[in-house]
Amino acid sequence: MMPRWTRRSKLNISKLLGSHAVPQRSPSRAVIGAIDLMVSHCRDPLTIETIATRVGVSEDHLSRIFREVFGLPAASYYTRLRIAVACRLLRDTDDKMDDVARRVGYRGAANLSRAFDAIMGIRPGEFRRSPP
Repeated sequence: MMPRWTRRSKLNISKLLGSHAVPQRSPSRAVIGAIDLMVSHCRDPLTIETIATRVGVSEDHLSRIFREVFGLPAASYYTRLRIAVACRLLRDTDDKMDDVARRVGYRGAANLSRAFDAIMGIRPGEFRRSPP
């Protein structure tokens, strides 16, 4: 079954990832399939090895083609995607930090906070309190 890459999903990804969502070249079927899996497994993240296997390429090849298309290896793209979803949840809900963390595949608020700060340069609580 070929993954679907619709205009709507491109727009949603763009909103979540900003400049890293803009492909530097046309994404292959493997990249499209990997993104579909990443999006559908934010809560229970898959390993990059599992994603690569499911789309029919090696883990190294998947990371390489992600780097060519988005300027990031697959694992970095996946982490940024999960943090982008956390940003949306922090802005759009009043969910507790532990709940947000679990919804994007982290064990708790402390784990999310470390990853969030590494990507965004700000703690999730500060992000939530800052103006949009």
